[in-house]
Amino acid sequence: MAPSMPEPARLVRAFVLLYCFSMHIVFLDEFGHIGPFVSRRHPNHNTSPVFGVCGYLLPDTEVRTFGPWFFNLKRTMFERDITASGKSATTWEKKGTELFTKGRVIKTKRLGYSLLGEIKKHKGKVFYSGIEKYQSPGKSNPTSLYCIVLQYAIQALDRYFSSLDENFMILIDQHNSQSELFQSAIHTMYGDIKGQNRARNLIHPPIQLPSSLHDTIQAADWIAGIIGPLWAYRVKPVEFADRQWAEQYFGARIKSAETHSSVKTRT
Repeated sequence: MAPSMPEPARLVRAFVLLYCFSMHIVFLDEFGHIGPFVSRRHPNHNTSPVFGVCGYLLPDTEVRTFGPWFFNLKRTMFERDITASGKSATTWEKKGTELFTKGRVIKTKRLGYSLLGEIKKHKGKVFYSGIEKYQSPGKSNPTSLYCIVLQYAIQALDRYFSSLDENFMILIDQHNSQSELFQSAIHTMYGDIKGQNRARNLIHPPIQLPSSLHDTIQAADWIAGIIGPLWAYRVKPVEFADRQWAEQYFGARIKSAETHSSVKTRT
């Protein structure tokens, strides 16, 4: 019996067969922190001045080979950790926030280089869309923030794929506010009552998947482990001077791989 096609490859193929055209698949995860930020020295709200979604996009024909490549990279590099965890390599994950830190980046940066290089090798691009947070803790609304960020991301991606005359779908890490995010995405897809500002090339609202079961989402999480520190440093270089490694080792590489990406800053 032939082995079953791994997720999310089955989802991708199902949509391709249904719509009978080639398209791109976008894999996204969160970067930064969704809660309010006051300052690095604040006792509670000090995690990150930015929040957004980021990851990468691939032609649908490249997804089937990229997923196994990432799985094999993870299994090879973290064989001891996987064995010690008692979990299967298919459900074990290494978070990007643990992988890329000031203390570890000298040893782990080549994993990031390999990931970015493989995305380009598979005809893909890095993508991110975020916001520098400005609301006070009393006015902060994490769900609304996520909806706004997702709206900006969908619009930016739609501009890119419109320029290519191609359609796309989004697979994103699972979030607690599934209903709100789905409704926000629907509104962004179909625009206002007059049909303006539509995301015409997005074929379906973003599909949420648990990262622990999907290596392609874990790869997006690794990118988030770079983008988060990179933009914390860019937005607040004095307060986040310890994240300078992200600019030093990855700034130019991210720029060479990204498309239609931005973080909306307060200035």
